[in-house]
Amino acid sequence: MFFSKLGLLVLSGASAVLGASYSNPLEPKDGGDPSIVWYDGYWYFTATNYRDISVRRATTLDGLKTALPKTVWAPSAEFPTRQCNIWAPELHIVDGQ
Repeated sequence: MFFSKLGLLVLSGASAVLGASYSNPLEPKDGGDPSIVWYDGYWYFTATNYRDISVRRATTLDGLKTALPKTVWAPSAEFPTRQCNIWAPELHIVDGQ
């Protein structure tokens, strides 16, 4: 009896989590799949925007809200049909860079 009640409690809690929505506080319009790293005094941020890969940097997390994005990759005009729906760009520090 105890375990069946516990199971119901866990399942009802899980459904509440699955129904939760997420809003990126740094990029509310196109901010899915965010990736943030700290490197050499700056926070670097990128997220899915379905157009290109842009990176912003700031000395504080709050500063990322207003930092200007810099495009680091955009679809090629030479091969426009080979690129679409760029999802989940990630930032990584490799060998200290």
